[in-house]
Parts: sequence; C-alpha cells; structure tokens
Amino acid sequence: MRCSQCGYETSRDLSFCGRCGNLLVDAQSGTRIAMAHELERQGRVEEAKEVLHRLLAIEPHRAAARRHLGTIYGHQGKLGLAIAELEAAVDIEPGFVDAWYDLGVACADGGEIAKSIGAFRKTLALDPHYRLAHYRLGRAFMHHGDLDKALEHLESAVELTPELVSAIYTLGILCRRLDRPERARWAFERVLTLCPDDACAKHHLDEVIADRRGGGTDEDTREDPEGFSMAS
Repeated sequence: MRCSQCGYETSRDLSFCGRCGNLLVDAQSGTRIAMAHELERQGRVEEAKEVLHRLLAIEPHRAAARRHLGTIYGHQGKLGLAIAELEAAVDIEPGFVDAWYDLGVACADGGEIAKSIGAFRKTLALDPHYRLAHYRLGRAFMHHGDLDKALEHLESAVELTPELVSAIYTLGILCRRLDRPERARWAFERVLTLCPDDACAKHHLDEVIADRRGGGTDEDTREDPEGFSMAS
C-alpha cells in the first residue's frame, strides 16, 4: 500500500504510514460508503460526493468508493469524470464486475463505442449471465454496425430476462434491419403485452404487419431506462 501523503510503500497490515504517520485506512470506510448511498437516495448528491471524496483522500485505492463516485458523475452527465473514476475502480480491482459494466455505460453515453464494447465484453467474461451487459453490448454493436453480434447479445438479454422491455424493443428494431419480420413482429407484440400503451412498438408492429420494411424510428428515439447499475 502506498501512502497518499508521502508516497512511501508500506505493508497493507498497517493503518498508518511508517514514514510520515499519515492515516492509511479509514476504520469507518464501510459506514461512509453506506452513508453516501443514503445521501444519494435522498437527493443530497453533493453531500454524497463530499463523503466519498473525504474517504478517497484517506484511501485512494478503495474501489467501491471510486465506482460509486463514478456512477454519481455519470448520472450528472459528467462523463469524463465518471470514466476516470470507473477506470480507477477496475484498475484497483480487475474483477469488479459492476464497475466494468458502469464503465461501459459511461463510455457508451460519451460516444466512445469501441471502448464501451471492451468494457461490456469484460463484464460478460466475469459474469456471462449479466443481462444488462448483454443488452448494452447489443446496442453498442448496433451503433458499431456489427448487426450479427448485436443480434446474439440482444437474444441473450431477452432469454435471460423475458420481461426486459428495452431489450425486446431493440431486438425488434434490429430484426427489422435484418429483414426478419416474424421475429420483429414477435418482439413488438411482446412489448405491447408488457406495455400496452407503448406507441413506438405499436407503430413498428403496424409497419411489420403491413410489410413496410426498413426506415422508421430506431432505438435511440426512446429514452433508455437501462443505465448505470445500482451502486451497492
């Protein structure tokens, strides 16, 4: 463990730096992270950020705090800061699956599609059943123009979570592009079963039934509810 004050490398078993006496471990770190979650839940976001910043001033290698701070920045639209914190989190803890997923979301939202694909792939390497990673990776591949890979991951997302409306709708859009009208029709009918008032799905279903292929709105015209994972 490296002291954030003087840079001295010391044992992870020590709470204080052997050279300068700086506190290396915050005994209340778990409590502080929980406090930040509660403050964010209450809408007191700046206070939550301050709690995390104070914790990271003592323990800069606390991956959970980096990840939580990154998701807060992501929700605020400060994607450069979000990516920096989430990259730090996965650098500290390479097996941190939720941090990899959140990094993919931040990169995708920031237009860094190739980078988001890498992050979502890493998420799935750690957890092949991470349904939202399959969904977001499918969307990323659609933006990247790799429609066959997009189809593979969207089908996986729908198989893992049959009620994930955003994935089913996007699957329908993709199947229209791939000229698979029967699968597209199934997808839009499924969306309308789950959400009967979904006007976009109704529009596409009408077009599929009328055999008017191509064109139309795409998945980006809808607000995507499947953003950052719930920080925990």
